[in-house]
Amino acid sequence: MVSLLRSLPAVALGLVFVAAGLLKAVDPAEFTRQIETYGIVTGPAAVWLAYLLIPLELALGTALVVGYRARLAAALTGALLVLFMGATAYAWSQGKTEGCGCFGSIASRTPGQVLLEDTAFLALAFLAMLLHRQGLSWSRWRPAVVLCVVLAAGIALPAGAYALPIDSLVTDLKVGRQSADLPLREAPMDLSKGTFLVALLDVNAADSRETVKRLNLLNGGQTGATVVAFFGGEVDEKTIFCFNTNPSFEVVAAPRADLKRLYRKLPKFFQLKEGRVSRIWDGVPPTPEEVS
Repeated sequence: MVSLLRSLPAVALGLVFVAAGLLKAVDPAEFTRQIETYGIVTGPAAVWLAYLLIPLELALGTALVVGYRARLAAALTGALLVLFMGATAYAWSQGKTEGCGCFGSIASRTPGQVLLEDTAFLALAFLAMLLHRQGLSWSRWRPAVVLCVVLAAGIALPAGAYALPIDSLVTDLKVGRQSADLPLREAPMDLSKGTFLVALLDVNAADSRETVKRLNLLNGGQTGATVVAFFGGEVDEKTIFCFNTNPSFEVVAAPRADLKRLYRKLPKFFQLKEGRVSRIWDGVPPTPEEVS
C-alpha cells in the first residue's frame, strides 16, 4: 500500500503527459500553429519541434506510468515543464495572450492559468523524484520494447492523424448536437429554425474560390438550405475574402479558438435541420442531392 502511494505522483503526472501527447498527436498542425504563436520558432523549425515533442511526451508519460526509471523520467519531465513555463512567460511578456497547446485545442486557458497549471505539474514531478520506489521487476528487454512501441506510435500517429475518423471523439461537432451548444453565436440568423448548411472555412486556402462556387450553387434554390460560412479571423479578412470570391451567402468572422472546437482540418461542412446537426462532410462541400 505504501509503495502504491509513493507511485501516485509519478502515475498521475504520467497520465497527464500521455493525454497531452495523444491530444497533440491527433491534431499536429494545430500544435505547430500554437508553437509558432509564441514567436520563438516558426516555419519548418516549429514543425520539427512539434513532431519531436509529441513522441517525447508520450515516452516520458509512459515511463512514469509503468514505473520504468521513474525518477529519471520525472526529472526530464520537470525540465520539460520548466522549458514550457519559460516559453509561456516569454510569450506573455510579448503581449501574446493565447494559451499553450498543452492539451491540443481541447482546452483553452490564459497564460496565467497555464503557468499555475504547470507549477502544479512541476510539484508532481518533484514528488515523483522524492517518493518513487522501484516497484516492478523489469527484464532487460521489456522496457525497451514498451518505449520503442510508444515512440513508434508517437511518430506514426501524427503522420496519419487526419486520415483517422476520430473527429466525433476529439471535437464538439457530432450528429445530433444542438445548434445552441455550438460556438456559433456570431451567426446573423437564428440557426435553430429551418435548414442550414454551415461551412467552416480557411479564408486563405488556395482553393477558396472553387469552394465558394460550389457553396453558391447550394445556397437556397433546389436544396432549400441557407448557406452560412464561418472563419476564425478578423472582419478585414472577410472583406478581402468576399472581394476575391464573391459569395452569395453570409460570411461571419468568429474567434478562432471557439471555432477550433469543431474541426481538426478545414474546410468542414455540416447541415443543421431545425437546430440539430444532421450530417457532416469533410474536405469538399456536399452535392445538392446530399443537402436536399
